[in-house]
Amino acid sequence: MVDNDLLVNDRSSVQDMSHDDINMEAVVFNGKELTLKYVKDFPIPKIVNDTDVIVKVEYSGICGTDVHIIQATYG
Repeated sequence: MVDNDLLVNDRSSVQDMSHDDINMEAVVFNGKELTLKYVKDFPIPKIVNDTDVIVKVEYSGICGTDVHIIQATYG
C-alpha cells in the first residue's frame, strides 16, 4: 500500500531540499571493495533526471549474515 502523502509529484519541491552548501551524515558501502565507511559531510543527493528519486531512510538494520559476507568470513 502506498501512502499518497509521502509521494512528491512536484519535482521543484524536492529540488528545493538539495542545497550545494549543506551536507548529511552517511554510511557508504563500496560493493567493489566490500567496505563500509561513515562519512560525516556527504553531499546531499540531487534530482538530475525525471526518473530519479530521493528516499529518506529513518531506520535501518543489517543482518549478521551481511556482516559476515562483508568481512569475507561467510561460507
